[in-house]
Amino acid sequence: RADRLLVCDEDGLCTGLITGAQLAAVRDSVAYTDRIRLRGVLGDRGPFTSPATTVAEADHAMRYRRLTALPVVDEQGGALGVLALSC
Repeated sequence: RADRLLVCDEDGLCTGLITGAQLAAVRDSVAYTDRIRLRGVLGDRGPFTSPATTVAEADHAMRYRRLTALPVVDEQGGALGVLALSC
């Protein structure tokens, strides 16, 4: 029932966010199988931000890119959390 899920690969590295709408579209697709991988749905990795990013910088980047959520990852790509804009 979450709006978004943080997706990580088998090594625990963040690969992106997926929305409920994206999951529903995949599930309802004729190409759907129980073996489909989320990384195939996500496409390219990112965008991400660093824990060193200021709130003002993250807010600007999210508004510029029209993102409502942005994963925060460490130097190795491990997920630390998600920043979300409040409406």
